[in-house]
Amino acid sequence: MQSRQNIRPVRGFTLIELLVVVSIISLLLAMLVPTLGRIKFLTRTSICASGLHQLALGMCNYATANQGYLPRQDMGGTGRNLWDVSNDFRLILQNRYGVPHAMFFCPDLAPSRSQPGGYDYYGYFTLLGYMLWVPRLNGNVSIPPETGLIPDEVIRGPIGSADPKADAVLNPIVTDIVGTSLSRDNTLDPSTHGAEMGLSATHCQGRNLYWSNQAFGDGHVETVPGNRVRCRYGGVPVGNWFNWR
Repeated sequence: MQSRQNIRPVRGFTLIELLVVVSIISLLLAMLVPTLGRIKFLTRTSICASGLHQLALGMCNYATANQGYLPRQDMGGTGRNLWDVSNDFRLILQNRYGVPHAMFFCPDLAPSRSQPGGYDYYGYFTLLGYMLWVPRLNGNVSIPPETGLIPDEVIRGPIGSADPKADAVLNPIVTDIVGTSLSRDNTLDPSTHGAEMGLSATHCQGRNLYWSNQAFGDGHVETVPGNRVRCRYGGVPVGNWFNWR
């Protein structure tokens, strides 16, 4: 005679237990999503910094072949913001020095512009995806000017490797776009008041500035916290935006 095994019924989860598990999973997801969002944001910032580095290196290669002078390419009397550059600036760096089209635009501000052919073209000048601080003539006006809104502060970038400003920490050659309309307040901290300032900038969390990438004359890039960014210049006849760095 075969022995009978004790068979115990399988106990399932109760509704309350399932609700507890679902609640715990929901809580964990709620804690994880902001972290993933921040990681994604920081990744985009790093990608932009890498592109800016390649653009700066292309400018340095241009300088090596042109007696130490960085590319400037003067323009006519329109397009006076720092992101307005001569078409030759983009074409020379792209065709002679191998700077890819995507490197002229931060993908965090305008992803469509980083695609081939995705740039805004206005006759003889192009809207760059960064702000160019190398001084150039726009008609009879130099942009950027030698000094800006802060008394005695020299804001222009270097014109080349022999320029004493080439190694200055406060004078990059190209930076992320950070701008506000001339009708807005230019004295607030963009890292905490960007929304009320009407800030137009890359690397914002919400509407406040978190980071700004800045490239220097030797090609290196620094990522500057938003609370260190200040308004440098703006207004007629220079431009129609306040420019921040």
